[in-house]
Amino acid sequence: MQLKYIIDLDGTIYHQTKPIPYADKFISYLQTKRRDFVFFTNSPERSPEEISDKLKKFNIKVSPEKIVTAACVTKDYLLNHSRTARIFVIGTEQFKKSLSEAGFDIICDDSKNADFVICGFSQQTDFSEVKTACKHIWNGAELICTNSDESIPDEKGFMPHTGAINASLEYATGKKAIMLGKPGAYSFNYIQKKLHARKDEICVVGDRIDTDMSFGKNNGANAFLVYTGITSENESKMPKYIGTFDKGFKNLDELIKFDMKITKEKPMLSLELQFLGE
Repeated sequence: MQLKYIIDLDGTIYHQTKPIPYADKFISYLQTKRRDFVFFTNSPERSPEEISDKLKKFNIKVSPEKIVTAACVTKDYLLNHSRTARIFVIGTEQFKKSLSEAGFDIICDDSKNADFVICGFSQQTDFSEVKTACKHIWNGAELICTNSDESIPDEKGFMPHTGAINASLEYATGKKAIMLGKPGAYSFNYIQKKLHARKDEICVVGDRIDTDMSFGKNNGANAFLVYTGITSENESKMPKYIGTFDKGFKNLDELIKFDMKITKEKPMLSLELQFLGE
């Protein structure tokens, strides 16, 4: 069996500015074997081009076409619903720029009503933005959130993320957001089309059970957990996490060895299945 991979970035490939051991080896293995894969990050701050440049510093050379961000999925969703929408965006300038270049009218205050409020992530988000976003939602704007991550690893531990910002908007307005990133179906269908793959051919690799593993399991794909980010091996063995992922790995080198094993076993597995079906 040859799996096609959807690979998380932060906590799986790197921690902020530091590469995770064996990350470059894993990607080199996939490239050498001509295996299909894409990176998918729930974080909307950086463009695929910026992430591609960052990966080069870690000896991982991939084109921007191999990288999907929550911003890419958000843009696709908006283009499929209203190409002339006015939107208020909580997020980085790069995120706002990508939506503006797609033709959307980015509004920066409450002088005119927005059709959509987009909740993304920026470390510069302040209360005035949250306040303005709430006003637009109270006036009828639809709330869209790029991802549900309540926190992500950083170099000193963890920091709050998009889900925490979105929770304040939902609590204040009583409106539930349309969640586009992991573990939602919209982003999975978007990437599945890019991979030209059946669901059972796809494997999600990540460090989080609530987003990465749920992304795979909820959408009919395989889910491989790596203990290099937010979820420890001991935590993954807790009763509440039984059945939430298919296999766990201490690092990506273990995953390489496992992939080599199941790829070699494909012919025998097919014969066994054929025999059982007779």
